[in-house]
Amino acid sequence: MIPGYRGARRFLSNPLAMAAVVVATAVLGIALVAVFIRLNGNKDPVSIAVPVAVPSSGDLRIYLTPSEGGAQSLSLINAGLAAPSLAGVPLIYSAPHAEYLQLRKYLWGQSAITFSGTGFSGVWPNDGRVRLVLQLNGPIKIGDYSFCLAVRVNREEGNWSCGNGFSSFEFVQGGYTVVLNIQAPPRLEPSDRLEISLVFGASFGEGERTGPNVVYGGDVLLRTSFLEISSAP
Repeated sequence: MIPGYRGARRFLSNPLAMAAVVVATAVLGIALVAVFIRLNGNKDPVSIAVPVAVPSSGDLRIYLTPSEGGAQSLSLINAGLAAPSLAGVPLIYSAPHAEYLQLRKYLWGQSAITFSGTGFSGVWPNDGRVRLVLQLNGPIKIGDYSFCLAVRVNREEGNWSCGNGFSSFEFVQGGYTVVLNIQAPPRLEPSDRLEISLVFGASFGEGERTGPNVVYGGDVLLRTSFLEISSAP
């Protein structure tokens, strides 16, 4: 038998001893509550909200920019953006307007132009929109092109859109501006890799007309292309 065990058992079975223990415990509990109230005042319990990444003003503007090695990248405004450059848009000549959805299979491949980057963050509702504003330069003609646009995060393709011609355009020096819309991703963390891919189709024969160039780099509106993610449709 373990020495001292029986003595402890007898103590706990003594009614007076048990009462003393209960009273001492109650007094200690009241003292701890009083200390807690003095330290915290009469304030309600504080709830700590989980931090979320929210874009300023509800919009996140990202510019299409050149990076080292001639690759295409995405950069935030005022992030040391380079001077404007031109990127040739590959054309799929076998895509008539009536079958523009077939362009989707060319996304993320050599026949598409893809921009990617990290360091962006934000949270958007289900009706959030991505607005891709493209400044196109070159011998182009309205109505001769179809397109497909896709957005993916961490190589998981999300939303995509294909269209016949451009519903919104504005003539600018050297070409024109087109606006393509697509549903926004639900959220972005700074470590996420955001990618956009764009492919154009042409109804005319190969070599009949040179394809347009995307003007990218810099952060000048109506001169360079950019991506804007917004809470508003």
